[in-house]
Amino acid sequence: MRFPSIPFPQWTLPEFLGSRLFWAYTVYTFVAFVVALIFVFPHDLVVQHALRKVDRGPLALRVQNAGLAPLKGYELTGVRIGGTEEGQPPLLEITSLWARPLWSEWIKGNFSAAGIGAELYGGRIHGGISYREASISGTLQWEQLQLNRYRTLLAQLEEGQLYGSVSGTISFELRGKAFQQGQATGELNIDNLRLEKVKMNGWPVPDVSLKQVKSKFRVSPGKIDVTDLAASGDLIVQGSGQITLREPYGESGLNLRLTVAPGPQASEMVKAVLALLPKPAGGKPDAPVTITGTLAHPRIR
Repeated sequence: MRFPSIPFPQWTLPEFLGSRLFWAYTVYTFVAFVVALIFVFPHDLVVQHALRKVDRGPLALRVQNAGLAPLKGYELTGVRIGGTEEGQPPLLEITSLWARPLWSEWIKGNFSAAGIGAELYGGRIHGGISYREASISGTLQWEQLQLNRYRTLLAQLEEGQLYGSVSGTISFELRGKAFQQGQATGELNIDNLRLEKVKMNGWPVPDVSLKQVKSKFRVSPGKIDVTDLAASGDLIVQGSGQITLREPYGESGLNLRLTVAPGPQASEMVKAVLALLPKPAGGKPDAPVTITGTLAHPRIR
């Protein structure tokens, strides 16, 4: 028995589906949607979640906002380190901090390397970091940071102004389950450091101008070791020591040993103040002095 054949209508794709313009517009719309989704994604919530998993030590870390910037890469804004008490300025304020692929390393196959940049205190920081075997390492260089914009230091002055341009480098490595271990080493230079009409703890400080201040340092969890500290100008300073970090940072402990002498251009007021510094019995005028106590209330002996 033969079944009758059933004719089916001929079916063809609509003409517009074969148009290149249609597919180009479809791809463009999809890409635009994905890009828009990436930019409006709540990156700040992801960052806050990540920060809760990192051991930040005695200093609090806060980020105001996070997202993608067209020319900078992944950007954090309003970064604050320390300063948890009401009215206390942060230990460090970063206007903008960003990371983007470090193409010179990506070409070599190191896809975990990134370039770092930041804007803060009228200057900038740039360098690179790399993630390998559960550790983060990198080197950063900072340039033209202005002391008269550093609110934390200015808050220690009852009156007066502080000027100077800060530059230097730092190399660091963080490791451990929550990057709670590690260390950093670096160099710090301050050019044209000036104190003008300053008063601290009720006492006037003579106007002082230092052409240059140099120091090397090493940072470990909760501690900063200062070595090879040297300054020239109205004062000739040599020294070293240690700062133990605590929160609030004004309670950070000091243990510094310095030799301080007047420079060739020192004023009579500077010389008179140096003569009042405590000296050991029978000690020479340039005998070392020790600075202890805290950042908020240092003691000289």
